Amino acid sequence: MDLPINIVICANDEYGDYAAALTASIFENSSSREDIHIHLFNRQKDSITTSRLQEIVSRYGGKLDQYHLLEASYRELPAKDYKSLDAYSRLFAPRMVLGESRKLIYLDIDMIVRSDLHDLISIDLGGNTIGAIRDLEYEKGEGKSPLFNSGVMVIDVKRWKERK
Repeated sequence: MDLPINIVICANDEYGDYAAALTASIFENSSSREDIHIHLFNRQKDSITTSRLQEIVSRYGGKLDQYHLLEASYRELPAKDYKSLDAYSRLFAPRMVLGESRKLIYLDIDMIVRSDLHDLISIDLGGNTIGAIRDLEYEKGEGKSPLFNSGVMVIDVKRWKERK
């Protein structure tokens, strides 16, 4: 098993309530709370959300790191509006989260975790860079959809870096 369990979330103060609920649900459903390491990606330097999450994480005995991303980091990305920039933050995680972790779990903040993430981090990715669920809503014709739900991903950090 890849310990600690590194979980990436992207949030700003507009979505602080969602981030707090997600974070609490991660810990409430973990069999080993001290193994949980939350990595918060946030474009806001002085964030109320960071303070709230630190309080929750500390209460459960986990760890929280914040990554403040400057808007210039997003310059080359095809964002349609200011709010959509946060959707790209997950792309920076495999390069920015340091340590010995072989895998990261990315979770959208509009989720609630209902089971232990130790099971998810243990999934064999079969040599793939990410593990995700196909987005069946977009299935067309025969065969598999090239689209997937990016709201829950297990990322092989080494492979992500190798494949750029």
